[in-house]
Amino acid sequence: MATALGAEQKYSLITRRLEIQNGWSGQKLQSLLAQGKGIKYQWVTAPTGKPHIGYFIPLIKFADFIRAGGEIVVEFIDTYAFLVNYKFPWEQVRHRTKYYKALITAALKAVGVPMSYVSMVEMSSYQVTQQYMVDFWKLCALCSQQDARDTGAEVGASTMLSPLLTPLLQELGEEYLGVDVEFGGTDQRGIFNLGEQFLPDLGYEKRAHLLNELLPSLTGGKMSSSHPAHTKIMFLDDADAVVEKLAGAACPPGTVQGNGVLPIIEHILMPISEIRMLFTESDKANGVNGHASSRVGMFAAKGASEGTLFSVSIRGASCECRSHRNYCTYEALQKDYVAGLIDADALKDAVARALNQVLQPIRDMYAADNEWRQADQAGYPEDWPEGQNGRRRSEDEEGSFKAPSSVPLSGSELSNVVTGPALVQCGEIATTKPPKTLISVYPQTVFHKVVSESDKMAPVQLPDVSTVTAVDLARLIERDDAETTRLVEALESPGYFYLDLRNAPATKAIADQARLMYALSENYFEQPAEIKAEDFRQGQPSWSDRGFVARIRRLFT
Repeated sequence: MATALGAEQKYSLITRRLEIQNGWSGQKLQSLLAQGKGIKYQWVTAPTGKPHIGYFIPLIKFADFIRAGGEIVVEFIDTYAFLVNYKFPWEQVRHRTKYYKALITAALKAVGVPMSYVSMVEMSSYQVTQQYMVDFWKLCALCSQQDARDTGAEVGASTMLSPLLTPLLQELGEEYLGVDVEFGGTDQRGIFNLGEQFLPDLGYEKRAHLLNELLPSLTGGKMSSSHPAHTKIMFLDDADAVVEKLAGAACPPGTVQGNGVLPIIEHILMPISEIRMLFTESDKANGVNGHASSRVGMFAAKGASEGTLFSVSIRGASCECRSHRNYCTYEALQKDYVAGLIDADALKDAVARALNQVLQPIRDMYAADNEWRQADQAGYPEDWPEGQNGRRRSEDEEGSFKAPSSVPLSGSELSNVVTGPALVQCGEIATTKPPKTLISVYPQTVFHKVVSESDKMAPVQLPDVSTVTAVDLARLIERDDAETTRLVEALESPGYFYLDLRNAPATKAIADQARLMYALSENYFEQPAEIKAEDFRQGQPSWSDRGFVARIRRLFT
C-alpha cells in the first residue's frame, strides 16, 4: 500500500515519532530510499510476561513503514526469552510464543494495520544451521563479557551466563532475516550498538536502527509487564478494569510532567485514530500527514470537523449540558489541558472510552480463539487456578498487583511518616480469611481498594526492611536477584494489607490515618456495608477516630 511519495516524504513518514539511533543510521535510511528500495524492517519481542498496551507504540509504526513502501518482520525471540528468563522451562516459553503471536496479530488487526505486509518468524526456527552456529561462536569470541553487559540493565545485572548470550543472538538475526532496519524501544539502544560494532567484523553489513518511545506507567516511570497491575493496562483487561486503572492514574491538573494519561493519547490513541482514518478507504491522503476528504478519526465525536482525531467531552460550568473539544493534533490538546480548558476527569473518561473501543475487538478475538486460550493456560498457568472452570484470572486477581516498594514499619515507627512520602506496611490482619487489599491514600480518595486474590498462598515472614527508605527500595525493585524475589514474595503474602503513601503529602492527617490503619489491623472486620468514594475524599478527615475506624472496617469486608 505504498503511496506516491518522494524519498524525503517517505523519510519523514518513517522517522516521525521515532529517534534515529545515530547519524549513520539516518544516512543509511536516506540511501536506501534514494535507491527506491522497498525497506525491510525487523521488530523483535521476547515472549516473557504478558504484553501491556505500551506494545501498541511500535505496532502503530508498522502503518507508517507500509505507507512508505516497506514490509515488516515480527520476530518472536523465543530463544532469547528462554535464556534471559531461565526460571521457565522451554516448553512453557513455546506456549508463551503462541500466546504472543495471537495477541500481536489481534492487536495489529484492531489498530488497522494491513497484515499482508507483515510476516512473523520465531528466532529458534533459523538457529539450527551450521553456518549460524559458526557465526555465533565467532561473535562470542569477538565480544567481551563487558560488551554484553553494556547492552542493558537486564543483562548487565545478571549473575548467570545465559542472559549474556541474548544480545548476540538478537543482532545475528538482522543478517539471517535479511533486514535493512531494526527498530525497537529506547531500552534496545545498547543491543543495537553491539550489532553496529561487531557484525561488520563478521563480514556483514551494518544495519540502520530506529528507536520508539516507551510508554510511561500510569503512576510514572516505564510501563513494564513485571510491575504492579495498577501501573499498566493490559490488552485483555476488561472495560471496568481499564476505567478503574485510569481513575487511579497520575493526572495532575494542568501538568504534563509525571502525567500518566496524556502519553496514552500522544503515543497510542492519536496515531491509531489516524491509521484507521487513512486505511479505511484506498489511500487518498495528501502528503505525509494529509487526511482523505470528509474523514475523521475513530475517536472523534459525532459532527466533529474534518481531520479530527480525538474528542473530549466537556461539561458546562453552569449546567449539566455537554459539548466536545475536537483535536486534530496532540499539541493542541496538550495546550488546552495545560491551560485548564480540560479537567483531569474529562480526560480520563475520554481515554477510557477510546481505549476500550480499541481493546474490545482484541477481547472478542481472544474469546473466540480456543488455541489462544489454551496457550494462555499453558504459558501462564498461574492465571488459571484449579477449580476455576477455565476462567482466566485478571491481573489484579492473580496477585500481580505487587507492593514491592512497600516499607514495613512497626506501630511506633508509623508516627515518623510525616517526614516524607513512603509506602507503609500496616501489619498482619487477625481475620479467619486472608485479606486481599491494598489501600491507596493519595491522590484519588483517602482509601482506594484494589482486590488481589491470593487465598491459597500461605503467609510468610517479612524480611527486615524497616530501615530501607522509599528511594532505596525503588532502586532495589529494579534488580532481578534473590533478595528482591524474597522481598516481593513476602510483600504479596495474604497475611498482610498495605497502605500506599507514595504520593501522599507529609501531613499529620496522613500520619494519623496510617496509625489508625495499623491499629485496625488487630481487629476482626465485620458488618459489611457499601462504601462510597465520597466517604473518603482527600484532605483532613471530618469524622471522629471512632467513626473513621468503623468506616474502614466496612471497607475490608
